[in-house]
Amino acid sequence: IAAPRARVVDERGADVAEKHYNSGSLIQLKCYVDRVPFPPGKLVWRKASTVLTFNTSVGGISVKADPVTGLVTSRLYVANAAPSDSGVYSCWYEEYVHDNVTVHVIAGEYPAAMQHDSLPDS
Repeated sequence: IAAPRARVVDERGADVAEKHYNSGSLIQLKCYVDRVPFPPGKLVWRKASTVLTFNTSVGGISVKADPVTGLVTSRLYVANAAPSDSGVYSCWYEEYVHDNVTVHVIAGEYPAAMQHDSLPDS
């Protein structure tokens, strides 16, 4: 029997280890855990070592499990992202299987790397 595997992806489904967001945007991360025996165990999101629980006004967490495929999918949303939301986010299944992503929330409208040649004509 194969052990469960966790994988964090971005809103487009691409594998991601680091992700940049503009301040005020919506952070959207997904976690796929495959090879899960049913009934599935506990899946949690963490920021650093803190377990995340959100109410719907600032974001949310959803978890769906499919007993046929053995796949558990979880989505993490953080609305109106601020620089204080930057950090390492991780998806944990049963305390031993996890994957993580480093999130950077950049203050201002554009990341510095995108500001070249963007000055208005004077």
